[in-house]
Amino acid sequence: MSHDVKSINDKAQIIGDELKEKAEEELDTQDVDENFQVITAPTIDVNFLGQRIQVKFEMDELDDVTGGKKLIWYKGKVILVKTYKSSVRVKWDDENEPDSDETLLKTKWNKQTEGSWRMDVGKN
Repeated sequence: MSHDVKSINDKAQIIGDELKEKAEEELDTQDVDENFQVITAPTIDVNFLGQRIQVKFEMDELDDVTGGKKLIWYKGKVILVKTYKSSVRVKWDDENEPDSDETLLKTKWNKQTEGSWRMDVGKN
């Protein structure tokens, strides 16, 4: 193999590695679950019992991108429904987190703000 061909192959490998790294970083920042939600929020009624949801909470640590407080989606299962307040009790998947009552506002459906909520489409 000539020196020029080897040089081109080496550069192509470096560029390919850089593209792969950038693609992986982009995937890490994308919120895939957001795209699999229905357009309008589900009705909070007795049929909502046992549903798996995600709720977005503000964390103490700072977000590397925005500099503001980091927002994290927590996943759990609805174990009690209080239909008069659109409130539910959630048993969180994280065993260190106690069950909590959450108000699921239609205005916060599938948003990217604190208190937002959506269905957990990845697990039944």
